[in-house]
Amino acid sequence: MPEARRPSTRFVITGTVIAVVIIVAIIIVASRGDDSDSTSSAATTTSGFVIQSPATVTGITGVTGASDSTGSSVAAGTATTGPANTYPLVRTLVATGKFDCTALGSWQPFAEIQIALPVGEPAANLTCGDTVLDLPEGFCTEACSEVPADWKVVEDPGVTPQALMLIVAPTEADSNTAQFMCIKDFVPQLKQILPAATSIADACSSATSNSVEIPYVPPVTSDIPYVPPPVSVDIPSSSG
Repeated sequence: MPEARRPSTRFVITGTVIAVVIIVAIIIVASRGDDSDSTSSAATTTSGFVIQSPATVTGITGVTGASDSTGSSVAAGTATTGPANTYPLVRTLVATGKFDCTALGSWQPFAEIQIALPVGEPAANLTCGDTVLDLPEGFCTEACSEVPADWKVVEDPGVTPQALMLIVAPTEADSNTAQFMCIKDFVPQLKQILPAATSIADACSSATSNSVEIPYVPPVTSDIPYVPPPVSVDIPSSSG
């Protein structure tokens, strides 16, 4: 029998190299697939936290310890809510003194709003008038530096106090009534004596501002056509 031929050394080496190349290629393709999957997973995980525009988030301040327009502290990611009063109420008078209906004091409820109201202490069972807030009897016997503790300022929700606010000062004679003074567009209205539970909408329903609408008046026109004056002619005088 003829003797079987053994493969040559060159053929064995070539086959081994080809096998190694194929294995390396398979490993590279597999590793790229794993990287692609991990990248896709990471993108999917983080894409939900990317804010594309301000319109995608509502009711979030986005600033730690921010304060809203009412002055209340707001934490990040919470809706901005606050008390009814926009500014802190100031009870101290502009100056300390003994005030009555002839020597009036002055009270500025909010330091941020330049509106000062006259106050005075009338004689018993009297009033200082419709434009003055009456202090309780005996409140300024020696001197007073602030308004009574039960005086308050009521604001209309959604309206700035510059546009509309209401001063409520309880009366001494009747605990069921109070002095109500509306302030609309920086203009104090006449004082009213109303039930203590009167709302700002009812108390200020007739409040008006100082704005006056001036009607448009067209310029005066004339239907008579314009006629120029005649040209003057100098006539020489005759001598004779």
